[in-house]
Amino acid sequence: MSIIGKRGGVTAATAYEMIVGQTADAEKEQEKIDLQAIADEREAKPVVDLFGSGLGIKSRLDIVGHFMPPKPVLPFPITSVRKDLDTTEGALEALTDEERETSILRVELNGRRAAAEGLVEQLERKLNSRRNPLPVEDKPAVEADLKEAKALLKSVNDEIKAKLGEDAMKVSTRAIFQHFALPPNIPLSGTMIVRNYRERDMDLLMAGFDALSRHPVLGAHSARGAGGNIGFKADMRLEGKLLRTVTSGGISEPAKIVDFDES
Repeated sequence: MSIIGKRGGVTAATAYEMIVGQTADAEKEQEKIDLQAIADEREAKPVVDLFGSGLGIKSRLDIVGHFMPPKPVLPFPITSVRKDLDTTEGALEALTDEERETSILRVELNGRRAAAEGLVEQLERKLNSRRNPLPVEDKPAVEADLKEAKALLKSVNDEIKAKLGEDAMKVSTRAIFQHFALPPNIPLSGTMIVRNYRERDMDLLMAGFDALSRHPVLGAHSARGAGGNIGFKADMRLEGKLLRTVTSGGISEPAKIVDFDES
């Protein structure tokens, strides 16, 4: 069973409300909101009670702070390159003769398509620029060039469709990406305050921490070579008293819990 209910027993509207936090009813105007209905819904739906829904049900998470380093630190850029088959050593040679010819043709056609698209975009910017408007007498020539460039682009796209087919991958995978990341081994800290704490809130918070322990996604959570979070520690306090400490158990491992005497 998930935190939103039993498998096969949850309506789409309920799931949408708990996951996204919005429904059509939640967008009602303030004067049309039924306070008793809201109280009943809070009681019946712990997720909505804690995280809120739309305009009518306010979240009880009063303060959710950003994760911040102990002192200001600048992120550093990470540049990566995604290759196509023709720029990957040995890739073309590994293909069948037919697939190799198709791949080479695709690269050549994509190059022509990209050049035509670039020309169209350049002429459109020139024609529609508000910062550097064209003289009236120059517009007809630019409009004619734009019409010709669009015709060229359509011709290339038609050729791609005719030679590669409807389902062939027409876009080159070659690209340069840049990401920004904090230096490694920097501790990050933040604060989350729950207003009008209820005991059942602990179950929801623990479900979140446990998911974060098993699937850490605070860093680069996909294969981009930029690392990710190594672990976390959460001190859970009630009116200043430490109730529980939660730490990550490691990737695919449950969170670790240490409870303290409330007295």
